[in-house]
Amino acid sequence: MRCLTLLALGWLSCGLGVSAQTNAVRRSLSLHDCIALALEHNLSIQIDRCSPEIARYLLRASRGTYDPAFTLSGNQLVVNVPAQFDAKKVGIGTAYRLELTSFGPGLLGRLPWGLTYGLSSMLTYQGARSLFFTNAFDPDAQAFLSVTAGERRSNAWFQVTGVTLTQPLLRDFWIDAYRRDIQLNKKNLQISELALKGSLMTILTDVESAYYDLLLAREQTKVRTKALEVASQFLQEVRKQVQVGTLTALDANQAESSVETARGLLAGAEGAYARQKNVVKNLITDKLADWITIDIEASDQLFARPERLSLQESWSNALVKRPDLLIVRLNLEKEDIDLRYVYNQLFPRLDLFGTYGWYSFNHSFSGNLDDQRHGANAYYSAGVILSFPLENIAARNSYKGEKVSREQAAIAGKKVEQAVITQVETAVKNSEVSFTQVISTEKARQYADAALDAQLREFRAGNTNSFVVLQYQGYATAAQSAEIVSIADYNKAKAQLSLSEGTTLERYKISVKVH
Repeated sequence: MRCLTLLALGWLSCGLGVSAQTNAVRRSLSLHDCIALALEHNLSIQIDRCSPEIARYLLRASRGTYDPAFTLSGNQLVVNVPAQFDAKKVGIGTAYRLELTSFGPGLLGRLPWGLTYGLSSMLTYQGARSLFFTNAFDPDAQAFLSVTAGERRSNAWFQVTGVTLTQPLLRDFWIDAYRRDIQLNKKNLQISELALKGSLMTILTDVESAYYDLLLAREQTKVRTKALEVASQFLQEVRKQVQVGTLTALDANQAESSVETARGLLAGAEGAYARQKNVVKNLITDKLADWITIDIEASDQLFARPERLSLQESWSNALVKRPDLLIVRLNLEKEDIDLRYVYNQLFPRLDLFGTYGWYSFNHSFSGNLDDQRHGANAYYSAGVILSFPLENIAARNSYKGEKVSREQAAIAGKKVEQAVITQVETAVKNSEVSFTQVISTEKARQYADAALDAQLREFRAGNTNSFVVLQYQGYATAAQSAEIVSIADYNKAKAQLSLSEGTTLERYKISVKVH
C-alpha cells in the first residue's frame, strides 16, 4: 500500500556504483543517490507518508453521515380482550382477540443542507376473532336472542406509504455538527499533507547534513593520513641527523612522539568516518542488516560554492512556503469553522416539516395492491416547530469561549510567524558567516603550508630545531582541518537555510503528490 508518490526529477534515474572485493561490497554514493534512497527507504518517511491517507479515510468516514440507512422491520401484536358481560344492559357476552402482523421497508437519511428524510411503506395484516354467547340466567336476555351465539372471524389488509421531510431554518441551517466535522476533516487532510512535506524537508536536510559530515570525516582522514606521512618523513630526517651527530636523541624522541600522536589522531579520524557511514546508512535504508557488509564511499567532493543571499527574499519564501506556518494558518481556519458553528447554535430551532403519502384498507391483498398502485386515500401535512432553551447558557458560553480560543490561535500564529522570521535571519547570517570562515581558513591553510615549508628549509639548513618544525607541522595540520570543517559547515548552513525558507523540496526538484 502506497500513501504517496515522490517525483524526484533527475534523481530516481541516477545509478549507484557497486563493486565487489572478495567478501566486502563497496558502494559509491553521491548526495543525489542518498536523497533518492532516503525518499524510498527512510523509515521516518514511510511512517509519516501514511498520515495523509489516514486523514483521507477520516474525511470519507465523516461524509458517511449522508449515507441513507435502509430499514426492514416486522412485528406482531396480539390483543386478547376478556369477555365483557352486563346482564342488565345487554344480556350478551363477547370475547375478542386481535392479531396485527406488520412488515415493511424504510429509508432514512440526511442531505448536505440539513434536510432529513424518511420513506416507509408498512403493510399490516389484521385478523380478528370474536366469540358471542348469551346469559341463560337473565330472563330479559330473550330480547336479544336474534344474535346467534358462536365465533365470528374477520380479516383485512392495511398499508401506509409515505415520506416525511424536516428542514432546519435557523439552528443547523447553514452549518451543523456533521458539516462542521466534514470541513474540519478537510482542513486536517491539508494539514497532514503539509506536515508530510515538512517531515520530508527535515529528513532530507538531515540526510544532506549527514552526507556533508561523511565528506568531512573522509577529508579529516586524508588530513590525518598526510600529517602522519609528513611526521614520518620528518622522523627519518631527524634520525639521519642523529646518526651523524647534528641532532640529539631528544630531537628523535620529539619526532617519535609526533608520529605516534599523528597515528592516534588518524585512528580517531578513521573511527569517526566509520561511525558516520552508519549514520548515513540508517537514514537511507529500511533494512540496515543488509547494509552491514556494504562499505559506502562518498563520491562527491567537498567544496564551497558561493551563492547570492537575500534576507528579504528568504523571508518572502518562508512566509508562503514554510509548512509549519501554513499549518498554523489552517488551524486558524479551523477555529473559524468552530466559531461559525457555535454562533449558529445561538439561534432557536425552527424546523419546517411535511409529510405526504397514501394509505389503503382492503379485505384482500390484491385489492390492497391496487389501492397502493393508484395512490388512493392520500394524506399530507405541513407545519413548523419552534424550540429554544429559556436561557441558552450552553450555547452562549460556548460561543464566548470559542471567540477567546480563536483570538488565542491568532496570537499563536503571530508568534510562530515571528519565530520563522528570526530563524530565517539566523540561517542567512550563519550562511554568510560560514562562507567568510571558508575564505579565512583557506588563506590560513595556505599561510600555514608556506610557513611549514619555510621552517623545513631552515631546519635542513641548520638554522632552526626540530621542536619548532614540529610546532609548524601541527599548525599546518590544524589549518587544513579547520578549512574542511568550515566548508562542511557552510554547506550544512545552506541546507539549513533552505529548510528555514521552506524551499528544500524545490531545491532538489521534488514534488509530492498525495493520492
